[in-house]
Amino acid sequence: MNFRKTAMRAFVASVLAAGVAFGAAGTSTAAPAPAQGYTGLSGSPMWVLGDNAWCSGHVEVLIETDVERPGTVALTLIPLGASGQGPAWTANPVCNLKIAVTRLDGIFPFNHVHEIPVSMGPERGEPIRTEFATTSGLTYLNVTAPAFSQRLEFRPQYGVPYGGYFLIP
Repeated sequence: MNFRKTAMRAFVASVLAAGVAFGAAGTSTAAPAPAQGYTGLSGSPMWVLGDNAWCSGHVEVLIETDVERPGTVALTLIPLGASGQGPAWTANPVCNLKIAVTRLDGIFPFNHVHEIPVSMGPERGEPIRTEFATTSGLTYLNVTAPAFSQRLEFRPQYGVPYGGYFLIP
């Protein structure tokens, strides 16, 4: 008899807990939020080395998703400023980069590259927002300034990669 009471109480408690959990969740009408994921050791801001007078700086990387727009990723790059050396930097204080966003997902050919041009000066720059379609579910995103393009064109630039696995609604 005592076992039945304990089992019934446990069942009722679990039903109430589930009802509270699902009832509190409700329907979401949220704005874009940071993507849930695992970035490992790479973090933001991303350090980059550009093409003018050994210019270097940082780029903040923000990856957002929206529940109301499944399969869409919004990437925001914010140049935080750059510095260079010598008379070439004094004459032209602009650091040009081509940031490559590589994503691996369930859409054939599974590896997609988006290139985003970024110009950085000594001051913080305007945010650059790009949206692209992907699949819902687990997606790997890698953001960097590669020395070679996908067509193996050399670029005088380098970026410490920012990447990880993200859950896309």
